[in-house]
Order: sequence, then structure tokens, then C-alpha cells
Amino acid sequence: MHPTALTPRQALAELKDQLPDRIVEAGDEIDRLAHDSSRYAPQGQPLAAVLATSTQDVATALAWANRHGVPVSVRGAGTGLAGGAVAYDQGLIISMERCNRIRDLDPVNRLAVVEAGVIPAELDQAAREHGLFFPPDPASVEISTVGGNIATNAGGLRCIAHGVTRDAVAALEVVLADGTILHTGTRTRKNVVGLDLTSLFVGSEGTLGVITAATVRLKPVPLGTPHTFRANFDAIDAAGEAVTDIVNGPAQPEVLELLDAHSVKTIEAFHPSGLTVPKAAVLIGQTVGPDAAAKAEAITQICAAHGATDVVIAQSDSLLEARRLANPALSASGLRVSCDVGVPIGQLANVFEASMRSRPNTGVPFPSSLMPGMAICIRPLKPAILLKNTLRPKRSLLIFHGWPFPWAEPSAANTVLVRLNITSYQSSSTKQPSLPSAPSNRHWIPMRSSPRRAPFRRAQPRVASTRRGDT
Repeated sequence: MHPTALTPRQALAELKDQLPDRIVEAGDEIDRLAHDSSRYAPQGQPLAAVLATSTQDVATALAWANRHGVPVSVRGAGTGLAGGAVAYDQGLIISMERCNRIRDLDPVNRLAVVEAGVIPAELDQAAREHGLFFPPDPASVEISTVGGNIATNAGGLRCIAHGVTRDAVAALEVVLADGTILHTGTRTRKNVVGLDLTSLFVGSEGTLGVITAATVRLKPVPLGTPHTFRANFDAIDAAGEAVTDIVNGPAQPEVLELLDAHSVKTIEAFHPSGLTVPKAAVLIGQTVGPDAAAKAEAITQICAAHGATDVVIAQSDSLLEARRLANPALSASGLRVSCDVGVPIGQLANVFEASMRSRPNTGVPFPSSLMPGMAICIRPLKPAILLKNTLRPKRSLLIFHGWPFPWAEPSAANTVLVRLNITSYQSSSTKQPSLPSAPSNRHWIPMRSSPRRAPFRRAQPRVASTRRGDT
């Protein structure tokens, strides 16, 4: 459909008639909705925001935007770090915060139907009243939204045991760019007929449509008392070797996270939790089930065999709460770049050592006093996800701002996700990186990338583009 001859401002009157009391045009509220938690900033002023309360509100807004050629950004809670929810100049913001109802919770079939604005922690709390829990557990679980987590295929601390968000999604309700409402998936465990459209929309970050509701899978709460463990290492390559043995061993943790000394120091400065700053790195994890204590003991023995010091096992979540503070703490200290790369498990020790050794020669436009902080998330990756981080389909060559790591060909069985965060201290010679100005053609969508370089991709012509970012 060709855009109408009306200007977006002139056409807005039509949308206000269709969605009375749901349109915000100016003030602090639209300024808040125009940003997310990334370091990106809008390149102009958005036209208006729609405070959607239903799927039909979203369909009406997208149909209007499609008719008038207005670009669309979609916002959940604004916790995304990739800039996906940053508003377009003269664009329409669709806020999903008010679509926050749990429509159905079926403990017999272990399913829940939730709207996009539901907070994951609140869904998990509702499920636990029936002896179930919601597996996805991103660090922003208390403040992000289910819709945003699905749109970005968010990971989480429990990924090593339960997979990523995609693994918990059974069906979706999606609104396409022209306002068409589409339902994908099924409530049954077996669903092998036809195209798997549900998986296609999960992780699409709003480029294919706006997720308004989802049917998600729940799991029984494990029996017994969870046990958390901590192991400090004097050498980061030793920590990597310990992780390799743990992942390939019989005692499997539900959570396994590694932070380097700089990250721990930054977290403690941001919000003191009593976490001991290691010489090189700390490995934090949790085991669950009737044999949680035995598994924690077996894992800490592996750590000790690799030279770990100050090994602790506890029955509280305080260690995990410290890990959840990594992103806000690093951001407060001057986070510049945060990205995920796929690394074969057998090469973890090498990538840790290489990243440390490469610090003086990274080519990153920051002063030599650059202090990288690494929050290492031990999470299995699927080949389809890994392809986003490789330059060639036959060989994985990960380039992180001048850090090349050529590895053997990866596979789903031996690959994990590593998150690298670069921070730097304030310097008069360092400018804050920002997104380049968007092209004049309104149907361009900024792809998920680092602040150093934001390539642009062409969306479908004559259709209002949408995007979403919330993790």
C-alpha cells in the first residue's frame, strides 16, 4: 500500500479518533518511551506513542502506520541494551506495558497464556503457586517483559539447564505490519505439521511483527533445596578449563556464570554484596534437585582440581543476585560495548587468555587505560543462533573490535555463549559512541549491533517497519 498524501502529523488525527485516550504526543512520558536502557539516543522526535491495552489496539496502530508510511518502534519495559526500542524520528511508538494480563494458567498441561507486557518474575511467581516455574531467567527478570524476552530470544541464568526463551514458547499471537493478527504454534507438545512460524518470530526483534501474547511452557519446581557455589581463580584460563570439565561432567548445574575480577570489583562498588574480589575470575553457579548438595560438591571439587581458591557452597541466592547486577554496574561505570559471541566449549580457556593478552592491541578507539570487564555466561547455543556471530557458514571467525578468534567448526553440542563487555574510564579524548543518523527512507531498520557501527537493513517496501528490543 502506498503512503497517503497526508503528512504524519495530519494523519495522526485519524489514529486519535480510533484510539481515544491511548495517544501520547509530548511530555516526559513520550521522552521515556523513546529510550531504552542502551546507550543509543533517538535521532529525532517521535510523532506519538500508543499506550496499547489489547491486541486490537496494536492492530489498529500498525494498520494506520502502514497506510501512512510511518515507521514504528515497539517498547516493552525498555530494558533492552541493543537499542531496539529507541524511537524513530517522526515515528510511532507502541508501548506494550499495559498489555500485562495472565490470560490463563493451566497447571495440568503446564502452560500459561500471557500478554506481552507481563513481567517474567510475576509469571514465575504465579506459576509457583501451582508447583511450577517459568524457566527463562534473564538478569532483568524483575523488570523486563515476556514479549521483549521473546522478541530478542533472551537467555538467562538458567540457560545451561533449560535453554533460551525459544525453548519455552509453544505458541504466539502476532500482529503483522499491515495490522493482520496471526496465531502460530499449538498447545500440544508435538507440533510437526507445517512451517514452524513460532520459532521464526522468536528472536526476530520486531522485524516480522509485534508479539502481543504468547503461550509458554512451565516446568515443575525441582525438589529439595537449591545450593549455590562460588570458586575464585588466580588464572582466568584455569577457570575456563574448569568450566569445560563441568559442562562435560555428570554433575550438571542449573546456573553457571563466570565474572572476571574487574566485573566483580565494579559490582561491589555499585552495590556491595560481600562478594570477594578474585585475583582473576570467579565462577558462580547453582544446583537443584534432591541431589543438589552432592552435585555442588562434585562441581567445586572440579574447580579445586583446577586451582580454585576460596571455594564456598551455600543455600541462598545472594551469589546469583550479585551476578544480576553485572549489567547495571558496568553501565554505571562507563560501559561502551556489550556483545555476545559463540565459543566452542573446548576453546573457552583460550578465548579468555587471548582476550586478556589482546587488550593493548584491540584497536578500540579508547585510551590505553581501557579496562575490559567480562561477564561470561555459560549458555548452549544452537547452530542457527551461532550463524549470527560467524562470518562464514563453514568456519567460525569471531571478530570483537579487533580481537580475532579463529576456531574449529562449532556445533550445537560444543558451543556456548560468551558475553564480553568493554568499559573505559572518562577521558577528555574519548567521545561517547552514538548511532549514525538514520537514512531519509523511513523503511530502514537499524540492525542489532554495537555502538561503533550500526549498519542498516532495508525492510519490506510500502509496509511500516517495526522493531523491538527488550531483554
